[in-house]
Amino acid sequence: MPPVVPLRGGRILLLSRGQGMVILCDDEGRDDTLDGLCAADLPAPVAPSCPPSWPPSWQVAAAQSVLWTLVLDCPRGKVLVRGRVPSPGDLPLRLGPLVTATDGAAPAWTIDLTADGDDLALWVDGEYRASADGANLAVCELLGLLAELNTAPGPVVLLTHAAGLVVKGHPLLLAAPSSGGKTTLATALLGRGATLLSDDTIAVAADHSLAGVATALRIRAGGADLLAPWLGPAPRSAPAGEPRFVAPRTVGRTAAAAGPAAAVILLDHAPGLRPTLTPLTTAEGLMALVGAGASLVGGPNLPRARALARWADATPFLWMSYDTLHQGAEILEAVAAALAGGLPVADAAAVAGQSQPAGASAT
Repeated sequence: MPPVVPLRGGRILLLSRGQGMVILCDDEGRDDTLDGLCAADLPAPVAPSCPPSWPPSWQVAAAQSVLWTLVLDCPRGKVLVRGRVPSPGDLPLRLGPLVTATDGAAPAWTIDLTADGDDLALWVDGEYRASADGANLAVCELLGLLAELNTAPGPVVLLTHAAGLVVKGHPLLLAAPSSGGKTTLATALLGRGATLLSDDTIAVAADHSLAGVATALRIRAGGADLLAPWLGPAPRSAPAGEPRFVAPRTVGRTAAAAGPAAAVILLDHAPGLRPTLTPLTTAEGLMALVGAGASLVGGPNLPRARALARWADATPFLWMSYDTLHQGAEILEAVAAALAGGLPVADAAAVAGQSQPAGASAT
């Protein structure tokens, strides 16, 4: 039977041949059936952020010409990003708030983006870290590397595709798949006094602390209308229907790191939804977090599975549905206020669920 790590409400199953881990709830994969399971029978695995592969050698990558460079002023030191392929997608706009002039000093880290056959590869100080199938994934991998480099010395357990904020003194992770409303809600909270770690990728360190890098907020056209009270009118030069890239410090406060998450909130946003918060078991919450794009740092093994389980079992998971942007922000502020008052998360959820009636208008 493959190695199994228990969770509240389920377990982590390590797949063979470095394929990752899967999260099973109590009603899935009973012990008497685990031996017969294969990857195709199981929920989506928690894949390592650096997938098993046969990467090109650094000598091959370094032989590719440098086409562009960016020097980033990151919280724990300057990072030199060198592109040995054309600049992918909207990367310069995303990194814009971090770009600084070179002062001749050696950077703390150098990240190289190179060609890897038909894919792209990322290297940190000459060490292969990840491959990406296309420009969008390469940008996501690079943002994850920047978040990881921003953690204090020590191993990183998980990279979450989530927004990280400190709301009324309590760190919260807001997770949702792409286009699920993370950035819009995070920007509204930032404008209402929260502190932003990142609207996209947060690293969870072995001591459960959080770290992120506040790159530009990518605001879609529809979200820009809702966020007008904090963003103001779009620049006249902005193409109609195109996303806006906004430096987060023009909206509110940012920070590089925070303590352990007081809660992970899985977002479910759609017009007409009744605003609610539902506590999840650890297994249910981790499965939802994986569905939103969380990935392991390093290859899957028993120590990493145990570290992931310790973090997850120590972190409340809540499923949050909401109708309007105003509702979402009010619910999360009510959760933070309840936590500040010493209420258990389940009680905070009950208080927050009553903070806005269904159908309240956005502001």
